[in-house]
Amino acid sequence: MLTSVSQFSIDFVCTAFAGHLGALRLAAVTEAENVIICFAYGFGMGSALETLSSQAVVAEKFNMLGIYLQRSWIIALITPLEFTFLHHQY
Repeated sequence: MLTSVSQFSIDFVCTAFAGHLGALRLAAVTEAENVIICFAYGFGMGSALETLSSQAVVAEKFNMLGIYLQRSWIIALITPLEFTFLHHQY
């Protein structure tokens, strides 16, 4: 929780400072923050898959490796589509 608040505060302060520089620079900063957030989502999915995969290998459940990989692909493909539809509504 504290990490999320800290990260939001950093983004908020950077955006506020960029707003003083002009509209074009503000747009560039907010777009860059969106790209960074997308990469963070991807890294988070990779970390979750790494954790599940290592647990499956230790438990010798090798058939679960493919299932975990397929589920992560489905989640990684569906989530951006949902965000795209939500974005176009507004």
